[in-house]
Formats: sequence, C-alpha cells, structure tokens
Amino acid sequence: MTRSDWFGGAYTDAAGTTYTNFAEGWFTQAWNNTSTGLQSYFKKLNPTATVSQAFNLFKLGGNNYGPQRFSDPNVTAISKDASGNVNFSLAGHFEHSTGFKLSEVVKVTYNGETNLFYGFGDAVASGVVSKDDGVSHSGLYNFTIPGEETASVPEPASLLGLVAVGGLMAAKRKFQ
Repeated sequence: MTRSDWFGGAYTDAAGTTYTNFAEGWFTQAWNNTSTGLQSYFKKLNPTATVSQAFNLFKLGGNNYGPQRFSDPNVTAISKDASGNVNFSLAGHFEHSTGFKLSEVVKVTYNGETNLFYGFGDAVASGVVSKDDGVSHSGLYNFTIPGEETASVPEPASLLGLVAVGGLMAAKRKFQ
C-alpha cells in the first residue's frame, strides 16, 4: 500500500458509501465497528474524541503514522482450491494490548482486478505472536477471491494405463 492507495481519490465501500479516500473509509468503518477496539482506544485517550479528531491523529501519527503501520500486511498462507478460489490469511491483532482486533491492509491484483482486503473484529486465534513484541498478530483473518474452476488434469499413472491398454488391444488385433 502506498500513500496514493490510502489518499489518492474517492473510495466506495461494499455498502455503497463513498468517502473522500480509502483512508477515511477504512478508518470510519473501523471506528464504527465496535469489535475493532479502535473507538475505545481513542476514547481512553480523550473521552470526547470524535471520529474526525481520531482520524487526524491517525493521519499524523509521527513514528507510528497510521497508514504506514497498517500497510505492512503479514500474509500467512495462500492456496487455490479445486473450484479456482484463491484463499489467503492475514495475521492481525486478536488480543493486542491496545484492544485492537483488526488486520493490516493488503492490495491484491488478480485476473486484472485490484482489490483491498482487511479484516475487523473476529479473527481466528493462531497461537502465534509477533517476535517483536510478543503480543501482536495473534489472529488470522481469512479471505477468498472467487476464481474460475481449473480444468481437471489426469494423473500420469492413468495416462500410462490407457497407453498400455491401447497397446494391448492393438497387438491383439494384429495377431487375429
């Protein structure tokens, strides 16, 4: 994720709400979703904090500059299933000391289409924590990109079997 991904232009979320940019949309969604812990974190710092005040702190966060902190996704697994779906997991905050329960943001381009993926709230406990602080990234946020069903490819042993049977039938006909 780059600065232009966060602040480059209008962003419309899945519910159809349009924001000035992705950063505003992502932050507002995280603020309004009480399971993320974002609103309660800022309210502990300032009980009268509004979403726009908190967003301004997020944008200007010094060494902990918000968009930069959430632009370093930890992709833990990627797979493609038989129906062509691409499944992947992001390690994110599950039981973080701040109360945050959210993943970082990953930008994915697949089959010519670019999307941003992130998770709020309910993660699956991974049993693993970040080496840096011993508490971060203890949850998995799982995503699926719908794909096209892949063509079935016969196993080499099956092909050899068919060749052998065909050879036997040809030899049998030759001797008759």
